[in-house]
Amino acid sequence: MRNIQPKGCGFQVIVRRNYTSIYCHTFRKLKDAIKARNKIESENRLTTIDDHFWTYVDRSNGPESCWEWKGSTVKGYGRFNTARGYFLAHRYSYEAAFGPIPANTLIDHICFNHKCVNPKHLRPASNMQNNEHRHGPNRNNRSSGIRGVTWDKNRKQWSVKVMHCYHCYNAGRFNSLRDAEQAAINLRNKLMTFNDLDRTQPTTK
Repeated sequence: MRNIQPKGCGFQVIVRRNYTSIYCHTFRKLKDAIKARNKIESENRLTTIDDHFWTYVDRSNGPESCWEWKGSTVKGYGRFNTARGYFLAHRYSYEAAFGPIPANTLIDHICFNHKCVNPKHLRPASNMQNNEHRHGPNRNNRSSGIRGVTWDKNRKQWSVKVMHCYHCYNAGRFNSLRDAEQAAINLRNKLMTFNDLDRTQPTTK
């Protein structure tokens, strides 16, 4: 009688006469059964997590509307807590619908609603593209309320400046607020690709 490690078998088998193959076959069946059970348990856990996630989402307004996250938030974004840690809700929703998110990729809210987790309202974007897709003025702009347009007190005109890739582009000064807004839009359309509102939203009347 001796101990051996049969090829392809993760268990030590005692060789006694002609029982080696029987023992090895038994242990292989046991390993396969354990793997199958673990796979089923893993799938069940994922299903449970997924079901748990959607209990925090309001989808009552239909498939095309914003699906509001009703759970906890962090910096305005939905936060989904699990035993493995927490996930940003919109990123979890995107991965559930479309698969893994590439490294160093952000998920942009097309609808500008940070609590929305509707996959139709989400898209992958680089940091630059995410910064391009904005609406409204900068936080320090209290004069015009329009993105890229500020009041020049010295010249008594509307000044147009657009920031892109850490550079400031000057489009000049205008007497009309509408002309200044249109100049800002035209310049952003020239510099950017993810500025959806500039391509769809009418200018100030």
